[in-house]
Amino acid sequence: MPPWFLLPGLIALVVSAALYLTDVHFHPLHGADLSMYQAAAQALRDGAPIYGVRWNDLPFTSPPIMAVVMLPTTFVSHATMTTAMLVFGLVGTFVALLCTTRVLGHNGLAGRIGLVAGVIALMLWTEPFQTTFLDGQLNVVILLLVLADLAQSDRSRFKGVGVGAAAALKLFPALFVVYLLLTGRLRAVVTAVGVFAGLTAAGWIVEPGASATYWFGGGLDSHNVVLDPRFVGEQALQGTVARLLDNSTHNGPAWMGTVALVGTAGLALATRAQRSGFEGMGVVVTAFVALLVSPSSWSHYWVWIAPLALVLVDVAARNHGRARTLAAGLPAVAMVPFLSWNLDEPQPGPMGPVGLIWTDNWSSPMIRALVVDAYAITALALFGLAALWLYNSRTAAAPLPAPRLVGREAPVLAGQRPGPAEI
Repeated sequence: MPPWFLLPGLIALVVSAALYLTDVHFHPLHGADLSMYQAAAQALRDGAPIYGVRWNDLPFTSPPIMAVVMLPTTFVSHATMTTAMLVFGLVGTFVALLCTTRVLGHNGLAGRIGLVAGVIALMLWTEPFQTTFLDGQLNVVILLLVLADLAQSDRSRFKGVGVGAAAALKLFPALFVVYLLLTGRLRAVVTAVGVFAGLTAAGWIVEPGASATYWFGGGLDSHNVVLDPRFVGEQALQGTVARLLDNSTHNGPAWMGTVALVGTAGLALATRAQRSGFEGMGVVVTAFVALLVSPSSWSHYWVWIAPLALVLVDVAARNHGRARTLAAGLPAVAMVPFLSWNLDEPQPGPMGPVGLIWTDNWSSPMIRALVVDAYAITALALFGLAALWLYNSRTAAAPLPAPRLVGREAPVLAGQRPGPAEI
């Protein structure tokens, strides 16, 4: 990446962060989900049940190991932890995106930092990130674990650790194990499965009763996450299908068929991307497939739009002429459905992030239907564009030099095509 990206990127981030923190000052983060995690961890300390109980009207629906991991937060006040989660969210996103540029094969640390800073400046004004910070959610933790893991060399004995840990905490990242398997990284698959099994076993050792309840007593039932999948915050295919059919059925035949189709086609697309040398695209496609086919994916899970933005910039850099001009506008267009702004909520209370999917006062039912499923529609549209681009990649991709990496052994990302040194 050209070094001149550094200054404008940092300026954009400083200005955006200042505006966002000003907004937070007047509309403080409540950290409702974080308080639920802390309460579940406190219940674990006290020997009380962690399932079948609601805190702030929120149930704890993660695997038991999550409560174990959150135990240290019980020694810190909720206000302090909410601030700490915001700081971690910003720093963690920066590191995760820097790892993404490594996966993409970009050279030049200054330019990479500038590009990442510019992307984060935009992400601060998207609904997934604003809701993650507002609720004190752990989405950036999952993002960082997976991207830092996949940025490692395929020769690394530690590759798979992050994916396995992420899957143990939130389950849906387990699809990355399938991605690694389909792309031939067998050692990483074994490592990921081992870490997942080890952490899950640790949950059984610490809390056997809760583990039995979660794994065999209905803890995996999506009814425990959201009662009615038509709720707009549900942005998995579960919600899309329910809204299209206008019923509250969970895991019905229509959903199963849709999941089978999207899951199979999506993983085939991700595998094709990786084998064509576009690991970054394969990773983002896998993430979006996981979000879509999961029985439940809240809107704030979609923080994967941040690495998506970097992949779209990379695609534009690999094109020439008119194709490059058209592709250059794609990152901005793709982010529009995810943008957020602050509006007064209908009910009394503080203002909060309101994105396109939360706008339910459209007069046209057709427009309303498109708006409430904007995340899923955007992901599916991008899958189509990715398939088309890969089909034409031999003529559309620019032959660029391989990245030069410093160290005893340059990481080898299986099938990695040389990435852009400059845009």
